[in-house]
Amino acid sequence: MKACRRVERAAGEDRGLLAKPRLVDLPENPVGAVTEMLRKEFAGYMEASLEEIVDIDSMRQVLGKDPTYIPEKSLHRIDQNRILRFDMTVPLLLWAKGKGSPLKVMAAGKVYRNDISSTRHLQVFHQLELMVMAKKNRWIPGASLGPF
Repeated sequence: MKACRRVERAAGEDRGLLAKPRLVDLPENPVGAVTEMLRKEFAGYMEASLEEIVDIDSMRQVLGKDPTYIPEKSLHRIDQNRILRFDMTVPLLLWAKGKGSPLKVMAAGKVYRNDISSTRHLQVFHQLELMVMAKKNRWIPGASLGPF
């Protein structure tokens, strides 16, 4: 009974986190402005729309091992096998599975960590990830990471 209440409470908190705005889509926000600048810089990259709720078994199948490298207490659990994404990397790998190569893709959005909010940590923050996939030992022309 106690575990059931904890899952119900967590599900309510997660709905609140999911309802927060995607700052990457608001060009007037500093996060959105930087995202827009990167979208222009990497205009040749396809943009992937990733699920915010991910299945741990699916992640494990793609990676072949435990996909959660952050502490268990930092995960926002929906239920026993589903969590809110804690980074963009694994969901982007799940998205790219079977798409073939070469592939140049970017994904931007919210990620969730069940940390105590402070000036250095938030429960919801934004990430942008770029991924280039090519056959082994082959580079994709024009796949430079730009002027960084």
